[in-house]
Amino acid sequence: MRSTQAFTKENYDKNREVIIYGATVYGEIAYWALEYIGIRPDYFCDRALGGDKKYGIQILSPQELTEHKDAIIILASFNYFYEIKENCKSYGCNEYYDMEYLLQLPLPEDKLSGRAKGRLHDINGYRNMLEHGQGEGRLNINHIDYVVCESCSLKCRDCSNLMQYYKHPEIVDIDKYEPAFARFLSVMDYISEIYILGGEPFLNKEIYKIMDRYHDHPKIGGITIFTNGTIIPDVLTIQSMRKSNVLVQISDYGLKQQKLRELGQVLLDNGVRYVVKKYENWTNLGGIKKRMYSAETLQKNYELCFWKKNYTMLRGKIHNCPRSAHGQNLCAFEAHGEEYVDFNDGTVSHEDLRIQMLKLIECKKYLTACEYCDGGDWNRESIPAAIQMGTKGDI
Repeated sequence: MRSTQAFTKENYDKNREVIIYGATVYGEIAYWALEYIGIRPDYFCDRALGGDKKYGIQILSPQELTEHKDAIIILASFNYFYEIKENCKSYGCNEYYDMEYLLQLPLPEDKLSGRAKGRLHDINGYRNMLEHGQGEGRLNINHIDYVVCESCSLKCRDCSNLMQYYKHPEIVDIDKYEPAFARFLSVMDYISEIYILGGEPFLNKEIYKIMDRYHDHPKIGGITIFTNGTIIPDVLTIQSMRKSNVLVQISDYGLKQQKLRELGQVLLDNGVRYVVKKYENWTNLGGIKKRMYSAETLQKNYELCFWKKNYTMLRGKIHNCPRSAHGQNLCAFEAHGEEYVDFNDGTVSHEDLRIQMLKLIECKKYLTACEYCDGGDWNRESIPAAIQMGTKGDI
């Protein structure tokens, strides 16, 4: 059940401060949306970026909200929407709004980052998140990464999903792990979106089965396929992608442009919804060698990480983040028991699986994977996206 109201110009009071809570992707959208309707925010607020400035506007830390209790706050987040809403309440700020209206405004896309442009096309996913929400004891997540292959048609040196470390990548058998995914879905209350990805998902000729089985499932809001635009899918996949709640997102790294244009034309000709998202830079998470961080540094990195709670299913196991899933799959490290839930064992009761998923969702402690990662926060070094390498790396 929806617990917030959409911010519109009618909610604006020139005698009160306006604060955008969230200074990254959705914060960027909120800023330009407010400018469109003639409002300049007084502050941003962000846990990771407090003390910095964005568009010349000071970024507060969440703790500083106690000095701005009368402010109008716009909740500028997707994955952490309910977390920052609760933060507002805990700091005594009780007038906060969501961004449903702002996301529908005709914003100047030439001023938006690639990430922000992608989110503008995901209004349905945002609405699903608002409508189904989170409540005590409810198992709702915004999205699940469904990994369908370890293979990729590119050889990116800095792939954060660790594809460059697979020496013998395999295509995931969709039917083999279907019982595990069905079991996972049975214990969840709602999933706003399934993200189908790899590697390069179009290398798996059976992904049509996921769309055919789950495109109209009452617990699933939508399905998005993430592709690098280098593979033209087969006929069965194209037919399944024509379903109304399926979206293809093409990541444009400036590589193989002719193939990317060819894919776009095929999708257009077959009535498949798609968007192209251009990437010039990535956040550098570093290689997979073990760091010697202190427990304090690990915890700080986890709290600031934009990848935590990016739930990933790989071979029937649900992990807290992709690096945890792939790192364990590569035998680079062994994730602790509460850092993932194994849905392959059909003898575990529905109730026990639900308890395990609730613990995973509520996890506040750093992961084993954090010891093998530089940390995914917005202050990390940016590097050119998709630099190609010659051979697969070593663990």
